[in-house]
Amino acid sequence: AQPEEIVFTSCGTESDSTAVMSALQAQPEKKHVITTRVEHSALIALGQHLEQKGYELTYLGVDSKGRLDLDELSDAMRKDCLHHVRQQ
Repeated sequence: AQPEEIVFTSCGTESDSTAVMSALQAQPEKKHVITTRVEHSALIALGQHLEQKGYELTYLGVDSKGRLDLDELSDAMRKDCLHHVRQQ
C-alpha cells in the first residue's frame, strides 16, 4: 500500500464504516449493497442510514453454522451492486 492509502481508525466500528463508505464513494453508481442479517449492530445501523440516503440493501440470511446460501447471494447480485459479504 502507498502511505496515502493507509487509514488508521480507533475501533472496528469505525473501520467497518470507513471501508463501506469508501467503497461507495469510489463507486458512486453502485446503489445496491448486499450484506447479511448477522452483521455487527454498527453495520446494521450503517445499512439503515444508507437506506435513508436512497441506497437499496439486501440482507442475506445464514444457516445454523453461519454460512450463506450461495444461490441466494447469486440471485441478489445486480450490476449496481456493491458487495459487502464476509466469507466464512
